[in-house]
Amino acid sequence: MKPISLKHRLRYSFLLLASLTLLPTTESQAQERKEEIRLEVTQKPLSQVFRQLEKSTGYKFMFSHDDVKGLQVTRKVQAGDIETVLKQLLEGLPLTYSIKGKFVYIVPKKGVPAAAEQSKKTVRGQVVDAAGNPLPGVSILVKGTKTGTATDLDGNYSLDMPAEGHTLLFSMIGMKNVEERVGKRTNVNVTMEENAEMMDEVVVTGYQQLKKNAFTGNATVVTKDQLLKTNNKNAIAALQAFEPSFRLKEANLWGSDPNNLPEFTIRGESSIGMNRGLDVESARRSQRTNLADNPNLPIFILDGFEVSVQKIYDMDINRIESMTILKDAAATALYGSRAANGVIVVTTVAPKPGELRVTYNFTGGMEFPDLSDYNLCNAEEMLQVERLAGLFTGENEAEQLDEDIRYNDLMNEVRRGVKTDWLAQPVRNVFNQTHSMNLSGGVESIRYSVDLNYNTHNGAMKGSFRDVYGVGLTLDYRYKKWLQVMNQVSYTVTKSENSPYGDFSKYAALKPYYAPYDNDGNLLETLLSSNNVANPLYQARYLGSYSGRTTLSDLTDQLSVNLYFTDNFFFKGQFSVTRTDSDTETYVDPKDPSFNDKPSKEKGTLQTQNSVSYNWNVNALF
Repeated sequence: MKPISLKHRLRYSFLLLASLTLLPTTESQAQERKEEIRLEVTQKPLSQVFRQLEKSTGYKFMFSHDDVKGLQVTRKVQAGDIETVLKQLLEGLPLTYSIKGKFVYIVPKKGVPAAAEQSKKTVRGQVVDAAGNPLPGVSILVKGTKTGTATDLDGNYSLDMPAEGHTLLFSMIGMKNVEERVGKRTNVNVTMEENAEMMDEVVVTGYQQLKKNAFTGNATVVTKDQLLKTNNKNAIAALQAFEPSFRLKEANLWGSDPNNLPEFTIRGESSIGMNRGLDVESARRSQRTNLADNPNLPIFILDGFEVSVQKIYDMDINRIESMTILKDAAATALYGSRAANGVIVVTTVAPKPGELRVTYNFTGGMEFPDLSDYNLCNAEEMLQVERLAGLFTGENEAEQLDEDIRYNDLMNEVRRGVKTDWLAQPVRNVFNQTHSMNLSGGVESIRYSVDLNYNTHNGAMKGSFRDVYGVGLTLDYRYKKWLQVMNQVSYTVTKSENSPYGDFSKYAALKPYYAPYDNDGNLLETLLSSNNVANPLYQARYLGSYSGRTTLSDLTDQLSVNLYFTDNFFFKGQFSVTRTDSDTETYVDPKDPSFNDKPSKEKGTLQTQNSVSYNWNVNALF
C-alpha cells in the first residue's frame, strides 16, 4: 500500500472533523422540521391550554388572567410551527399574540374589551312541563358555582352569569334534572319531564309524611346523599346549594373561627331590627353569633321535636336521612306564627331489621389560612413610609439628630435580618376529621340502633378548636300495623376554646421591624425596637391565659307513640325532655401586661358562666 503523505493526512483529518461537526446540526434541523405541534382540547379553560403548550413547545406564555377569565376553547390543531397553532387557537377570541424569542405575549385586540369586561351577561327564559304548563319554584344553578335563582309563579327566571362556557342545571323535586349548555344565548327555555322514580317521594312535615303530589305547600327535600355531595362537614351550609332562598351570612369579623355559628335566613330578614344598642352589639361580637333571640331565624324540627340550631350545627351529618325546608303558608299552618321565617325538618336514619350491621364513616379535610388579600409593607418599606410621613422629623437640630439615630438603628436592625412576618405568626395549617359509627339490627317487631360520633374542627388560628363527640341509642317497637313506640336517647358533648393568640387584627398592626426574639432565639416579653409593646407570642406561650374554654353537654330523651286506626286516621303522641349543661371560663394571667399598673391584689381575672336548663315538649295529634 502506498503511504499517505503528511499533507494528505492533514487534509483528510480536516474533512473528517468538518463532517463530524456538521452532522449533528444537520440531524437536529431535520428533526426540528419533522416535529409537529399537536393540540386537541374540549371545553378547556384557555389558561390551562397555554400551560399545556408551554410543556409541549418550550415557549413561555405571558398573559393576564383577567383577559382570559371565563374563556374556554374546543380545538384540534396539528401544525409545524407555533404561529399557526396560535392563529387557530385564538380564532374568534378577543385576543391576539406576539412572539419575542421564546416568549409568547397574549394581549386583548385593540377596540375589543377583555374577557373580564365581557364576562357577565343576563340569561332569561321560562321553564315548563311536558304539557306546556309553567313550573314555579324550579332551582336553577350555574353548574360548578353557587350562582343561582328560582322560577317565579309563571315559570320565568332571570340570572346574571358568566358570558360563555357554562351550563345551567335545572332541578325540581319530582322532575328529571336538566342540564342546558348556554353558549352565546341570552334566552334559554326548558321543558322538564316527570321523574317516575321520584313520584313516591314524601314530604316530612314533622307531624306526618305526605306524598309530594299530595302536599300543597312549597317544600324542598334534600336527601342524605345530596348533603354529602356538597358539604360533608356541615348540613346547614349544604342546604344553601339546594334552596336559593336559604342564605348564610358571611361573618368576616370572625373569619375561620370554628366557634362562630353561622347566621342564616330562609324568607329574608324581618323589618324589626334586633340590635338596639352598643351593649347588644358588644354582646353579639363576644358571642360569635347572632342566633340568640334572632327574629329572622327559622325553627328546627328533629324527628318531630323542636331543637336548637346549635344541635343541628353540631350534629353528625351521617345520621341525617333527609332535610325538608317548608317556607310558605303551609309552615305557618302547621307550626303557627313561630314558623313565619320557615321550618327546617330533619329526619334521622331509622333502625332497620335484620342481622347486626356495622357502618363506619371517616371524613378528613385540610384547612389553610389564606393571606393573599393582605398587601402590607415589609420592614424596609415601613421605615420608608414612616420617614416620608414625618415620623422621624424633629422640631430642632437636637431632636432631628436623635430621630436620625433612631431611624438608622432601626434600619440596621432590618439589614441584619429583622423582617418579621406577623401575619404568619398566629396561624397554622390544620387537619380536621370526622368519625361516625352505627350499629343496627333487630327483628320486625323490635329494632335497635346505636350511633357513635367524634368530630374535630381546629381553626386556622393556633389553639382554637371545637370538638364534638356523642352517642345515641334508638329502640323501635312495632306491633302489627297499628302500634309503634319509639324511644331515642342521645348524649352530646361539645368542647371548644378560643385561640390564646388573641385577635388576628392586632398582628396586622404590628411593625415588621419589631423583633419578637433576642439574639439567642428566646422570646422577649416586649418587642425589640418597639416602645415597650407587649410581645403577643410570649403571652401565648408562657402565660396561662385562655379565653372561651367551654364544655356544653346535651342529654335528650324523645318518646313517640303512634296509633294507626285506619290508613287516614291515626294518633301521634310525642314527649321529649332535654337537659343542657354549659360551663364557660375565661382566665387572664396576673403577669399579663394589662395589669402592670394594677396593685397585686387586682392582678388576674377569672370569669365563669355556668348554666343548667331543662326543656320539655308534649305534642298530641289526631
